[in-house]
Amino acid sequence: MAEGGATKFELKFSHHVIEHLGLKLYQNKPTNVIAELVSNSWDAGAKVVNIDMSVSDDRDSRFVAVSDNGSGMTATELAENYLVIGKPKRRVRGERYAMGRKGIGKLAPFGIANTIDVVTVSGGQATWIKLPLPALLQEGDATAPTEIATYEPRVVLQNSPLADAPFSEDKTGQIEKFSTFIGSGSGTLILLTNLSLIRPISKENIIEGMGRRFTVTLNREDFSVFVNGDKIEDDTSLPKFEFRIPKTGFSVENIGGNQVRYWVGFVKVASWPSDEAGVGVYAHGKIAQDRPFTFGVKGREIFTRYMYAVVEADFLDEQNEDVISTDRSSIDWDNPIALQLYEWGAKNLRLWIEEYRVFRSGDEERRIQELVESKISQGELPKIRDDEKAILSKLLAEVTPSLPKHDGSDEKVTAAVMKAYLHVPTRTLLKRLWSSYSKDGSAEAGEFLGVVEKIADAAIPEALSIAVTFAERAYAISCLSDYQHSRGEPEMQKLLERFPWIIQPGYEKLTANQQLKTLVMEAAKRGLSPSRVDLSNPVDEETKPDFVFYSDLEKAQIVVVELKTPRDDLTLSNREQLASYLTYLEQQYPSSKIEGILVGSNGKGLEPKRDDLRIMSWADVLNESRRGHVDMLAAMLKTADPDPDDARIQQIIEFGGPDVWRALERVATNDEHLSNLLKERG
Repeated sequence: MAEGGATKFELKFSHHVIEHLGLKLYQNKPTNVIAELVSNSWDAGAKVVNIDMSVSDDRDSRFVAVSDNGSGMTATELAENYLVIGKPKRRVRGERYAMGRKGIGKLAPFGIANTIDVVTVSGGQATWIKLPLPALLQEGDATAPTEIATYEPRVVLQNSPLADAPFSEDKTGQIEKFSTFIGSGSGTLILLTNLSLIRPISKENIIEGMGRRFTVTLNREDFSVFVNGDKIEDDTSLPKFEFRIPKTGFSVENIGGNQVRYWVGFVKVASWPSDEAGVGVYAHGKIAQDRPFTFGVKGREIFTRYMYAVVEADFLDEQNEDVISTDRSSIDWDNPIALQLYEWGAKNLRLWIEEYRVFRSGDEERRIQELVESKISQGELPKIRDDEKAILSKLLAEVTPSLPKHDGSDEKVTAAVMKAYLHVPTRTLLKRLWSSYSKDGSAEAGEFLGVVEKIADAAIPEALSIAVTFAERAYAISCLSDYQHSRGEPEMQKLLERFPWIIQPGYEKLTANQQLKTLVMEAAKRGLSPSRVDLSNPVDEETKPDFVFYSDLEKAQIVVVELKTPRDDLTLSNREQLASYLTYLEQQYPSSKIEGILVGSNGKGLEPKRDDLRIMSWADVLNESRRGHVDMLAAMLKTADPDPDDARIQQIIEFGGPDVWRALERVATNDEHLSNLLKERG
């Protein structure tokens, strides 16, 4: 190489700058190092970038080569720009806005390599220099902290065609390959050898990493990146999403006069590490806030674990004040401009999650219902009603998305919830204890009493569960006091047919018996049973005579209820009609206990005249029923003797409401033990 006119190459750097901005910032982070080199290729206007790596187990033969067909550098540009650490780049708006800003990304390769070869071609002239890390560190250590260290790299080629380069000095073969790649054009190759990495670099990790750290590698036709010959594309660098906002492309919004583009994807199974989930914020195509990041939103980890969002905010990289960290992993969110984006992101992230939750809930609900159906058909879960399956599936769909599927956690939770819903654990325990009691007739008195105590203790959850149920019913009856003044007989009839406990707590075992009703009405039509109601003409189902017929399974108990609205006075005809039905039923079921209840406004003081018939106002029915339910509630609480802070006491207060709680306090005035419990809770 001729000496005349040769450019002098000097790398000038402050004391320990190589260590702090190269080694420590990028040490053992090959993806970040390669990302810096790719961003330099972008800034150089390259259309194609090749990332070539050796994945050999032989550490000595491993290398990383990043080559591009960008503008390349002349020897002067290499000396005055590339080798000056910290020299800011000119950033001109246009087709490409430079990603580099601080001029220190060139030190990144020292985070994973001990030797850097820089080969660059511009205007047909090539320059090749070598930068060995040990020599740089030695030079820096020998320089005083206040002085600028200078290192002259070895020049292998300068201002000559690349074809004249001594390719034999490159054992990797990458420089000769680079020569073929650019042909007569321009470009730059950064070759990293003597790698400090213990493990070989994974090609798949680099492909995914480039997809995560850049948007330009995927979204532009004029910039393609290849890893060992494979182009980085959506299907190889991004996860497979089951839900995306929007379905394709980007959404665009304006924040304080600045444009933001974004899209959000949710995966079905989060097979990635947790630090790869969340939001990535990009500026001019390069990561500015790395994942995991959620704009400070907490408590949504169940869903953000499945999220991969891209937010492009170019304006962050255009401020006079630098708001992006040196390693481009975080943003100064206290900056007023950045804070606007942060607040926008926190609000929108909650909306994205809600959209996904609704989508996942419907999908998960169907999956859980299919799981329940399958397990029931196989006999692994107890049979329940279809409406109960739907309710439980909806409940479980809120929980199971956060559970791993591969270990059967969702199946275990589903089984546990169903069994708890049916009180299986408590009932199984009670059955075992009762069986122990019945079989162990030879037990001593002390052992017998021990079993009795265990049975009583095991019954407590059941008693408290029943107490909550009675509190709910007492509250429902309180509400019906208003309902019955504004509704007619058909509505109240339907309620009583469905819920006989509204009449009184003891009627839980009874159900509306349509056969009895049909039997009596047919008899009345044929004159077999006296009737003052004209049944000869067809009657609409909604306006049939206001009678409800109840019975137990064996028809040992039959109750006939005739309903009149509070606005209508009860008449002698009403009483005689009900009495005639009772008489007919006595003839048909002589061994049954039969009674009748006439409900309505009894302003004229109509008397029942029969022992098996009661006349009650609606207020009487509701007050008596509520009193009966409150008495049962009190009995269950006294039996269970719960801790005042028990969650089910709070449920009784919430479900029963203040009226029921006051009624319970009135009952407690005659029971010191119950009174003390209520006082402790109150």
